[in-house]
Amino acid sequence: MSEISLRHLRSLRKRAADLVRNLEADLRQFKKTSDPTFLRLPTSRDVPNDIGVTTTCSCLMALAATHACQSFFDKDSLDQAKHKATEVFKSVVTAPWMSSGLTDNNAFTTTLVLRTYGYLIAEGLVDPGTTFSRPWENHLAVSDFKALVRSLREKNPTSEFLWLSLSDITRDKIVESVTTESEIGEDLERRISLDLRRIVESGWILAKDRFEKAGPELQQQFKEEPTGYSLVAANRRLLSAQYAGSIREPEHLDLPAIARAISSSTSNFAINSYSPSAAVLYWFVDGISRARIELPEKSWTELCEWASRVFHQQRSLVVSHHQAMMDPVSMGMAACLCARLRYLCDAPEKGMSNKHRSVLPSEVELDQAIRELVAEQTEGIWPKYFPMFHYQDAGSNFCFSFELLEALLIEFGREPNYRRGSSMSTKPGSRLMEEPVFIEALENSVTWCERNRWESGKYSGWNSGGQAESLQNGHPESWATAVVHMFLAELTRVLSHRIEDGILRKYSARDAQDVSSGTAIGQMLDIDVVFQNDPYSLKDVLHSKIVVPHSDCTFESLRQSPSKGHRSALLFGPPGTSKTKVTQAVADDLRWPMISLSPADFVKGSLAHVYEQAQEIFEDLMDLSRVIVFFDEMDALVQTREDGHLDMASQFLTTMMLPKLADLHERGRVVFFMATNFQDRFDAAIKRAGRFDLLLCMGPPKLEEKLSRLSLFLGKRVDTAQAKEAEALMRKHIGANRDWSDRLELFTFGDFQSFLRTLGTGAEIVTKLKELTTDQFGERLIRHSKYVGLRVEDFRSLKDKPRTLEEAYRLDHLSLKGEEITPMLRYLCDRKESKDQL
Repeated sequence: MSEISLRHLRSLRKRAADLVRNLEADLRQFKKTSDPTFLRLPTSRDVPNDIGVTTTCSCLMALAATHACQSFFDKDSLDQAKHKATEVFKSVVTAPWMSSGLTDNNAFTTTLVLRTYGYLIAEGLVDPGTTFSRPWENHLAVSDFKALVRSLREKNPTSEFLWLSLSDITRDKIVESVTTESEIGEDLERRISLDLRRIVESGWILAKDRFEKAGPELQQQFKEEPTGYSLVAANRRLLSAQYAGSIREPEHLDLPAIARAISSSTSNFAINSYSPSAAVLYWFVDGISRARIELPEKSWTELCEWASRVFHQQRSLVVSHHQAMMDPVSMGMAACLCARLRYLCDAPEKGMSNKHRSVLPSEVELDQAIRELVAEQTEGIWPKYFPMFHYQDAGSNFCFSFELLEALLIEFGREPNYRRGSSMSTKPGSRLMEEPVFIEALENSVTWCERNRWESGKYSGWNSGGQAESLQNGHPESWATAVVHMFLAELTRVLSHRIEDGILRKYSARDAQDVSSGTAIGQMLDIDVVFQNDPYSLKDVLHSKIVVPHSDCTFESLRQSPSKGHRSALLFGPPGTSKTKVTQAVADDLRWPMISLSPADFVKGSLAHVYEQAQEIFEDLMDLSRVIVFFDEMDALVQTREDGHLDMASQFLTTMMLPKLADLHERGRVVFFMATNFQDRFDAAIKRAGRFDLLLCMGPPKLEEKLSRLSLFLGKRVDTAQAKEAEALMRKHIGANRDWSDRLELFTFGDFQSFLRTLGTGAEIVTKLKELTTDQFGERLIRHSKYVGLRVEDFRSLKDKPRTLEEAYRLDHLSLKGEEITPMLRYLCDRKESKDQL
């Protein structure tokens, strides 16, 4: 991904993010005062306990998708926001699921509630263990349709009333079934059930000469003159009482049980006389996957077969340009449904397997279908083709273009290289986000949002155009406003992922490596770091202060709430002390990618381009989240400005790096390390708190670590038994000779490995060690120690004449001024500079 492409994507993301910032103000105008739910229009009447279920669901999903619940509900803590979100959702669950004249518990309303539940679960706003239940039935709970048909044909006031209340087509089909003595098919069962539910929801049906089997308790409910939903419930109980052998009372089901019940057949997603819609089925699968609701294998199989069949049918009409029958929006939603089902085949979803994937269209087919869909876009949206269903009170309901766009981004906006370390991150994603035509389509959609946003001063938001009156009056709709914000929020999220992916490729990021056993940090040789004269294990410091606090961080969580823990460290000390490997080990344990930067990345070309290059690098770093950044050998770019010997480029970069590192630290989305051999040459301001939380002097591994893990130095050709024998022989040779122990203590990993090679290679080292006398071993050690960086002779030549390394470590007045500056002196001074600054 080129620099221009990154800039292009950042520009589009900024446009989307600027609009999303209006979310809270936009939704507040729809918030009711009588209860915690939402109105459809800002001018709608606020009737207490008249819950707009689909409207409130749309607003809740938008708040969850944008992580805005806490600020929207004016709560001091996330726990309070969760309690409020749960309260609002409970209102939705217990309200009638009837939506503008649709029958109670219809597939559309049921699906939106389940999807909202999934959003709230996925965003941590509802605890997975919270139970929500209600009386629910997808169709009237008829246990014996034949018996019910016979009852409806009887000559009594109740049956005659219900018979005449059925639709003409239902009565005709019943008569045909009785005349031909044929079986009552699924279609007729659905029609009878739907008609009876309409009768139940039509108003007061109890009369003196009807429903004589209604008991005293039910009769009392009608004497209290129920209204609204309570009347519907009472009417429903009348049917169960009158036809007890044929119609059962509805069951109380929790939401997972409702999901399993409605998914038992795709025909359950039919709404009134309309066949199931790809959009509704997509929202259902999206909701249950977010809520981690398990379905039986049979349900997954039928969903996959249905999705594949509808996708191929719709695509054939679009490809053939069948103007009378094609529906590109339905094709797009079917493609999204197929893409999600393919994705779930690799997820830990009970009942899904490769068998289901084989039924579904290939990724190539799905990608091509989306290209064909984009070609039908007009001015950022799509024309209205066929409705998903018809509202009795509000007209036809179409899939809004931004509902489709949100689904497209969720399913086809997945980044091609997952570096998140999650259980569902093994598959490559679609590459549509890298195609100019697709990006142009998204830009056109954002342009539509900008041009069609109502901002009259009194009202703000968007209108779907479904009702001419509200559109002409300039009134935004809550659900349309919520849906547009969901699209914009998803676009911002997807673009952030894509921008990061481009940056990781731009800097040839290192992917986290799998650790076969234990942890990467645990497999390192340990060293001591000294905080205020007390030694600490480097491994413990890195694990407890960096790895553990960030182990549960995700890309999204760090963008929402920056890290407050230790998120930066300056690693300094002698060459060869594994600064790079330590950083890599942290990256591996966190399962984060790692970017390495050196002075060469900053200083490219002439001095005139130094500032521009540094600006570009830090702009890229600011766009990362959940990444390890390693600044290697940065001495030249952050040198002290006190000695007056800096060249113009170095002085310029040092001054510029100070605020950039502070900004990167404050942003709190990455963990960064900087390595140097000469921390004393660093500008003092660089090392202050607010840039580096940890100052860690990296020394040689402890002698005990080297000896006990000798196999790391000897290679794979030496087995465990041989390594143990070599270790014992070395311990015997070293004995109580403090001088030899100090020399070996100061050996870096490379120094120690090089010394072992002088004794013997591979499995022969045991034999060689046995052949050496202790004096010969000491001679070789002393001879080899002349050529290492840290030498005992250098600390013994200090003014205080320390005899042992332990005495040298205790010196507290050492300075790089007044003594000959040797690597050993520098290391002794550096050891005292380790700090925990957070």
